[in-house]
Amino acid sequence: MPISKAFSTGPRQFWTRAPGWLLIVGLLAFSAGAADKADKAKPAPKRKPADTEDVRMVGLGKEQAELLAKLRQPVTLKLKDVALAEILSQIEEATGVPATIDAADLKKANLNPESRFSAEAKERPADEVLGELLSGKRLAFTIDGGKLVVVSPSRGMDSLVTITYDVSRICRDVKALERLKKEVYLATGEDEWEALGGPAGFKADPRKRTLTIRHSWSRQAAFRKVMRDFGSK
Repeated sequence: MPISKAFSTGPRQFWTRAPGWLLIVGLLAFSAGAADKADKAKPAPKRKPADTEDVRMVGLGKEQAELLAKLRQPVTLKLKDVALAEILSQIEEATGVPATIDAADLKKANLNPESRFSAEAKERPADEVLGELLSGKRLAFTIDGGKLVVVSPSRGMDSLVTITYDVSRICRDVKALERLKKEVYLATGEDEWEALGGPAGFKADPRKRTLTIRHSWSRQAAFRKVMRDFGSK
């Protein structure tokens, strides 16, 4: 049957009388259009940073694990001459962890809540970004009653947290574990470690390829960056 005659019989009769090849072409076109609409309606989910995929924190209590997961939320900041209070507000919004400042400790560092800071980060863990920002101003942060508190470094060392890191994915053998241990050790003041009379502890397990570190919350964030950078080498 000529195509012109098929059209003259009406749409319904056209589809019932049209040649088989024409039906197949129509179905394929319909399927392609539906698939295209589905792709546009459901964009690919945004992938989070992979630092927690290669280094796992094990043996944590439920409350502590949940808190750390919040603090590890990725943030993007591009700030210049912004008050610390405003930066903390953005960190709090990104992580859901209340954040505040110890005014007395800020005064010891010759700062105040309106002191200006500059920060730039793209999709990096919030605790890591904040720790770096504060360390440049002779400050640290700790966790007190479920809140993040900006304090002096000495005050931060008064509240240590112990975390065991499974680094087996980035340390394939004992030699790699020893290299990582050295890099973590040198990432902070050596006098802070118990081997030199300080309060912080450090233990490596070659068999399980884990590092158990007792240190301040700020330093733990810095150590995780060291581990991530080690794994990307």
